[in-house]
Amino acid sequence: MENKHILLKDNRKLGYSEYGTKNGYPIIYCHGSQSSRLEMHYDLSFAINNDLRIISIDRPGHGVSDFNSNGTVLSFANDVKALTEHLGIKKFSVLGMSAGAPFAMGISYVLSDAVKKLGLVSGFAPYNDESKKVLSKEINFMLKQIPVA
Repeated sequence: MENKHILLKDNRKLGYSEYGTKNGYPIIYCHGSQSSRLEMHYDLSFAINNDLRIISIDRPGHGVSDFNSNGTVLSFANDVKALTEHLGIKKFSVLGMSAGAPFAMGISYVLSDAVKKLGLVSGFAPYNDESKKVLSKEINFMLKQIPVA
């Protein structure tokens, strides 16, 4: 694992770590709620055995990434684009875990020409009146703070 960061055009820091093989097939990993790029703590022998390069990114305000007061689920895709350009990656897949799922979907939507596949693991259900009834008040409060577009 390598912990790294880049500076974005607006001078924010974007943190990321790489796992697996350096020249493997790139997968952008979007971590879950209240986590970071370090969430990828699993046995990563599957990444090495399958020649995968997993790039786990700290979303704004998580880990070492600076908070983006103007950020949205969709604008995060621009941060990812800056990182993939920095790394020289033209095509990649995206994987979102839990609260990372909306961000992974946003990346796939905004960067559709670059994204080959999208995977979601335990992704959030639609945030609507029905789902609000079964979520805790803390989760409802947190979700109200995240603008989509």
